Amino acid sequence: MNAKLKEIFKLPFKPYWALRKKLRTVYLPKKYWNDLHSSKDIDSLRRVGYKNRSEEENRAMYEKARQTFLGFCKECGVDFSASKVLEIGCGTGFYTDIIRSQGCRQYTGIDISRVTIKQLRKKYRGCKFKTLDAAQGKLREKFDVIVMIDVTQHIVGEKKFASAMKNIDQMLTTGGVFIVTSWLSEQIIQNRYYEVKRPLSCYKQAFPKYNFSKPEPFRDKYIFSIFKQS
Repeated sequence: MNAKLKEIFKLPFKPYWALRKKLRTVYLPKKYWNDLHSSKDIDSLRRVGYKNRSEEENRAMYEKARQTFLGFCKECGVDFSASKVLEIGCGTGFYTDIIRSQGCRQYTGIDISRVTIKQLRKKYRGCKFKTLDAAQGKLREKFDVIVMIDVTQHIVGEKKFASAMKNIDQMLTTGGVFIVTSWLSEQIIQNRYYEVKRPLSCYKQAFPKYNFSKPEPFRDKYIFSIFKQS
């Protein structure tokens, strides 16, 4: 049983309403994301965007993110058409669309949610998808480009974060690039029960010998690249 669940169910007995309130703050990643992706249409961006905004507002926000992402990739010299690409946390398939639009023919997407992977397999017949938690496992293949957008803040726990970064390192080819977004705080901060803010130093500790680009604003976070030197 999850350690937090064990703590919740310790004696003395708690009334049902108290247990229910506490359970809402226990982050069970697979359940959280399966429930989230089961609750709305696959093409809806509200499920991963701002729930207090309309679908149109979310689409406008994501369109701006698309332009920023493509501009950043161009600055980094990324050629999707000549690269083997892995996206971690492919979610709604928003970035799957973008990467494929750039001529990518070797795209693989992984996500912790079996629900979203099932949906994406039906939508993108020419792509490979696999249900996988990057903090718990890795693919045997290596990739020229690894993309991880709006994901790392949901890796709660520094051991899990370190494990995920190690797995990414092992899946990245020599000379490859890891493109990631993150809040960049001065220290590690638990933002909400399912979100963590981390400083850039956490990434530099995970990739000590690699080159980092200058972080650039991306929505409410920053986007930066990590180059694996040859």
